[in-house]
Amino acid sequence: MSALWGVAYARVGSERRACAELQRCGMTCYCPWMENRKKTGALFPGYLFFLVESDWKRIFTKDLLFAVRGVLMRDTELLLLEQRVIDEIRAREDSDGVVHFGPIGAGTKIRVKEGQMFGMLGVIDCYRSENRVRVLLDVLGRVTPVELPDSVVELEVAEIKLSRSKRKKLLSKQRRKAKRARDLERSVRRDRSLGQRSS
Repeated sequence: MSALWGVAYARVGSERRACAELQRCGMTCYCPWMENRKKTGALFPGYLFFLVESDWKRIFTKDLLFAVRGVLMRDTELLLLEQRVIDEIRAREDSDGVVHFGPIGAGTKIRVKEGQMFGMLGVIDCYRSENRVRVLLDVLGRVTPVELPDSVVELEVAEIKLSRSKRKKLLSKQRRKAKRARDLERSVRRDRSLGQRSS
């Protein structure tokens, strides 16, 4: 079975200390780094990954952890990431351990980081040009394709990749909903037109 990783959170700027605390407790920890304005900082400020082992709960209840503030949960369960997520990030590291990203790949879960759609979650569908990307956004429970500059999207911490077939299903579902709405609108217009003629 592939290894699973959890996500711990700490005060922004204390990621190294938090990672060191977990390592002193015998845990395998990974905090990716990136350069921002010629300074090196955490790729996900305030977050770090730890290898999930059988005694992880006991370690996180210890009084030895000061920089580590807790772990990310999904409902009542620990939020888990597959080993491939960690491997994909590590594959982008240079010889100094700094992560470098090119264009975000199709199927990657992202968050809009600026503009009118700030904070919205979506999935990369495809690149439309060198620096514009089509994103499938979750708008009020509906999957809506939107074109955005690639500079306004960023990786979501819990990165999830959707296959091409799943992206097609999401689009097909949205198109069926849109077609039903158009058909209903045409039907209403037709009924109104017939009512006006009969009067």
